[in-house]
Amino acid sequence: MTQDHTILVHNGKLTSSPPPLEKVINLNDFEEIASKFLKPEVWAYYRTGSLDEITLRENIRSFSKIFFKPRVLQDVRNVDTSTRLLGTSTALPIYITAFANSEWGNPLAEKIYTRAAGEANLIYMIPTMSKYTLEEIESEAHSDQTQWLQIYISSTGKEGSFDKIKQAERLGNISSIAFTIDTAQLGKRESEDRELGKGFRAQRMPHDPSFDWNTLLEYRKRTSLKIILKGIQTKEDALKAAELGIDAIIISNHGGRQLDSSRPTIQVLAEVVPYLKANGYYRKIEVLVDGGIRRGNDVVKALCLGANGVGLGRSFLYSGSIYGKDGVKKAIEILNDEIKLSLRLLGVNRLDQLNENYLDLARFH
Repeated sequence: MTQDHTILVHNGKLTSSPPPLEKVINLNDFEEIASKFLKPEVWAYYRTGSLDEITLRENIRSFSKIFFKPRVLQDVRNVDTSTRLLGTSTALPIYITAFANSEWGNPLAEKIYTRAAGEANLIYMIPTMSKYTLEEIESEAHSDQTQWLQIYISSTGKEGSFDKIKQAERLGNISSIAFTIDTAQLGKRESEDRELGKGFRAQRMPHDPSFDWNTLLEYRKRTSLKIILKGIQTKEDALKAAELGIDAIIISNHGGRQLDSSRPTIQVLAEVVPYLKANGYYRKIEVLVDGGIRRGNDVVKALCLGANGVGLGRSFLYSGSIYGKDGVKKAIEILNDEIKLSLRLLGVNRLDQLNENYLDLARFH
């Protein structure tokens, strides 16, 4: 085990240690192990969705309705998984997305995700609700490492949000601000309520239900950083963001934690990209997606549908909570191997060759 590895507590049923990291062969293994070794209340908070968890489940299941159409007899000795996300070169078309309260799983929290992302040449989205200050987190980053900052707009502290953005500008390594826009009110997460009590949500940051497009433009005027909107769920809002000159959108339903019965994000992606193309805005705004990604071939499916990149949260949260930085690196290695495997078996050498022609969507629509 590594120095930054921490097991908070077993769940009362197991007394042994987690399996050696080399026994982990896919991202689902990390989730299974985390379910056994995190405190019940921490596990409930990390894994829960809202209400009946329909969206949480469908985010994952919807990928299974998309099938590949591989081309054979292609020279795929060399496969390149590198890309650019908002101007930053990355080794893979993925990023580590923001998640709150990661210190409940590992006390080094954002530090291990920053280190792992830097070593793998990936982007980490720093959460607003972090244990460490931006300066402390950035002190763990490589000198040329690019990160993004996720921001919630609080109803009691708009100037505080401006201050944090200005702080990010001064640090230099943060290139983009990702505004979470699907939290006018926190969703009802019943597993969380059972373990942490109904008062837990009330104690969280008071989100601003008045945050609108006009307010967003105020923030844009006051920062030189790129703007990402995290929480787009319709083609109409995607187009509006593009028309306003927003740099990127993240198609996201907060991991199924907000409005239950929201559509799976991969389904929204399949609607958004053609709509942007039809209106002349595709390639004028970057399209990212998160939610439900558990395999490298899920990433490839999203890229075939027109996504520039894919965010993963829970898988890295579970791997980092149980195995520290080495766990996060192992999760990245698994995704790297699976993405390369999918590309080779599809008959593709580069990510920019991917398109809908490699997919059978008959059971998806």
